[in-house]
Amino acid sequence: MEEARLLKERRRYQRTLQHAARGMTQVRSVTKLANLITRLVARAVGTTHASLFLWDPTHQRYVLGASHGPKRLALQSHNGLEPSHPLIQWLTTHCRVVTEEELARYPDPAMSRELTHLGVALAVPGLVERRLIGWLILGHKRSGAGYFADDLRAFSTLADEAAIAIENARSYEELLKVNEQLKTTSERLLIQERLAVAGQIATGMAHEIKNPLTAIKTFTEFLDTHYDDPSFRAKFQRIVGAEVERIHRTVQQLLDFAKPMPPRLTVVELPRLADETLELLANELLERQVEVHRRYESAAPILADPQQFKQVLLNLFLNSLQAMDGHGRLTIQTVRRDTTLVLTVIDDGEGIAPEHLPHVFEPFFTTKDKGTGLGLAVVQGIVTEHGGRVTLDSRPGQGTRVTLSFPLAASHSVDGP
Repeated sequence: MEEARLLKERRRYQRTLQHAARGMTQVRSVTKLANLITRLVARAVGTTHASLFLWDPTHQRYVLGASHGPKRLALQSHNGLEPSHPLIQWLTTHCRVVTEEELARYPDPAMSRELTHLGVALAVPGLVERRLIGWLILGHKRSGAGYFADDLRAFSTLADEAAIAIENARSYEELLKVNEQLKTTSERLLIQERLAVAGQIATGMAHEIKNPLTAIKTFTEFLDTHYDDPSFRAKFQRIVGAEVERIHRTVQQLLDFAKPMPPRLTVVELPRLADETLELLANELLERQVEVHRRYESAAPILADPQQFKQVLLNLFLNSLQAMDGHGRLTIQTVRRDTTLVLTVIDDGEGIAPEHLPHVFEPFFTTKDKGTGLGLAVVQGIVTEHGGRVTLDSRPGQGTRVTLSFPLAASHSVDGP
């Protein structure tokens, strides 16, 4: 009866070990995995202790990772074993479960001391492609029963499965560490980029505001001595007012760039918005003798904020007028391409030098004598906020082409007019 009971008990814990071997692959923490293995083996087998040593690449030795059982080893009481230690050499050479009796026959005092210190009844290597990932030590069974051949096979399978699971968990932890490092590096780069942009904006603002402030300061210094001069007062009012307006315009453009209002989207037709914006420039178009050509091949609607989009068009039209300097041609065309509406603004002005093209959307970049350099930066911000794209192509002496692309309004994306 006793023999049947022991046989039943052995089969039970061997099934437990088999289930554990299959479930270990779900654990992604080396520490949790080591504790799971030793706790499960110590309870299932009823051994005095189950202890797991794992390779530590930092210290280049096998260190105690976890231990469970009534006579478990204290983690801080063992400094680990180097690869040259006789016990490690034995496990690496034999690549199989070895018993206390086999190890005791090894004529080395260091081996004997280690076996006594660790309370070894079985030493089970965990191998991945014949590399010793770690090894499991089992103490004696508390029941006094011995270990049998099928026990050794079960432990060997468990140790090899554990070695694979530990390698996977270690790789996963390394991946998490790398991802965290990348995240930290990315955050640092983002901060540096923001600081660089802030510095660029501060420099641009200082430059744009300094000139009008200088003019205002000069006039105010002469105000006391020339106040009774009507022509001076008229000039003062005209120039100082214009310079204050220039500062106000610069600050407003910066606000539009740095903190744009969220768009209030509604269904709009770009040709209508383009015509309304051109009406605002009617006098300037006439004075500069600029011909306007409209080629509206499609009026398919898009979702846009009408006021913000007029600001985009106004900036583009003003850039074109300034580039042409009279007697030019401004062309606005729209065309539908599948589920996208494309609006193009073309002028035959002086164009942009190739070395300047990569910088045209940067805040405060300008090649003009007058201008803040915020116009195209604002354009890009608004277009992006609307889910669109903006591209610019230009050649010196041949003019500039700015292309805006927007998704059609949903109801017209497939079967539009």
